[in-house]
Amino acid sequence: MKLIRLTTTNPNAIFDVDFSDQILIPADSKIALQNLSIEAEDRSIEIDASNSQINFQIGTGSVYETSITLDSGTFDKTNYTALLTEITNKLNIAAEYVFNQTSRYLGVEWKASTNQENKVSIQYLRGSNGEYRDDWRADATYVEATGGGIWSQESSQPNRTDNLACILFPYNISMGCGYNRCQIYNLSQTSGGYVNNGFIIGLSTTDLHDTPIDSFTDAMMTYGIHATQNAGGKKYQTVVDGVFTPYGPILPSVTSPGSPLNDYIEVILTGGDIQFNVFQNATAPGPTTINTETHTPGVKLYPFIVFRGNSNDASIDTVETIPSPFSNIPGEDKKGGTELHSPENPTGSSDDNFLEFESISLANFLGYSNQRQPQLGFIFQSTVEYLANNAFNTAMVADAFLIEMLNLSLDSYDGLKGQRKNILSVVPASDKDGVLLYEPSTLFFIDLDNKEGINLRNIKARVVNTDYSPFKMKGTATLTILVS
Repeated sequence: MKLIRLTTTNPNAIFDVDFSDQILIPADSKIALQNLSIEAEDRSIEIDASNSQINFQIGTGSVYETSITLDSGTFDKTNYTALLTEITNKLNIAAEYVFNQTSRYLGVEWKASTNQENKVSIQYLRGSNGEYRDDWRADATYVEATGGGIWSQESSQPNRTDNLACILFPYNISMGCGYNRCQIYNLSQTSGGYVNNGFIIGLSTTDLHDTPIDSFTDAMMTYGIHATQNAGGKKYQTVVDGVFTPYGPILPSVTSPGSPLNDYIEVILTGGDIQFNVFQNATAPGPTTINTETHTPGVKLYPFIVFRGNSNDASIDTVETIPSPFSNIPGEDKKGGTELHSPENPTGSSDDNFLEFESISLANFLGYSNQRQPQLGFIFQSTVEYLANNAFNTAMVADAFLIEMLNLSLDSYDGLKGQRKNILSVVPASDKDGVLLYEPSTLFFIDLDNKEGINLRNIKARVVNTDYSPFKMKGTATLTILVS
């Protein structure tokens, strides 16, 4: 039996050792790993003006040629998830919908994460527009929805000033561009102050999946539009964090119950802001924005509707929302109103897509081999996932590594490649700091498959990740093998 110790300082963990004496390997020999000592490099990246920009496009034309700029900072194994979160939030903020110009952003949500293979995935999906009538949560004692899509208080209910006649959506909207919208079906006079009549439609930062119906409060109305009427006439109010503020320049326009000319109302997340929009026949096409609020990136938003006053005086139809495409809700494909003044419908057709890192340093840090995805031209799809070429490792912490002999033929096979590979050993794992000290409890000898003796003056081997991408190391690594 022979013991052979190899060392290297090669940053890609390649062992290439020359010996002054010949090493005779007899015919039909076997080889085994005795131990391996290696330490992964400390990988980090500093985001600054030289590498902070990411360019992308999700549709044809200059209006869809967009870029984001990441904040300056240093990222490594301790905080790389913050980098992925920032990429997610910045891409979602860039999904800025402009009426009749960038309709492809409607329903879009970006997500940067690592998949099961530890590869970075930067992708966008598109939520489906729909009423989702069966998914809204409400107490049938207080709220009803007809087969024709008309929503209101249950007809037997008395005048009410509380929020029991609420409808809560248990899924958050698309975080790039999502909304909660409806058309006024009827809005009539009821006694009492403005705040106690009509209906409120909006978005809440409260997770409404399990919120009890009788626990929904004004404070949970993070953003909303209140359409109401009393003896003083019809009025819109904006609602921010439960505070109702009258809005004067535009009044609700209701031609008659169920008229297609009645106003549409929309609370929409776009460009990182919340817009409170009213669509009126007199100013068609396009919305009038009656308020804008800055929204905290990454905070989920849940649709809600609340009816107040008399059950006969406020009703809505054409209720629509776009849930997050990353939620588990089955999608709908409903188109909204077709009137000239109605909100624009989402489009999900295939179109030109690309994503480009300003610097190869950021691309490589995330595991991409090239700055531009794809290198040439576009990806013509309705949604796209840009998957990194290599596993993402900040300290090369992984579930396993491979030791591969480069100039000795071993009788070993790899199912990933579907062919023979000269694998000496599969090393189970490194520790959380990227230090790999491995000595198998039992020696496993593998046939060298040499029918004749071999005289060696050079031995080559390497340590790689399980996808055969390079293992980036620092310092000196030691590999000890036994030949029998």
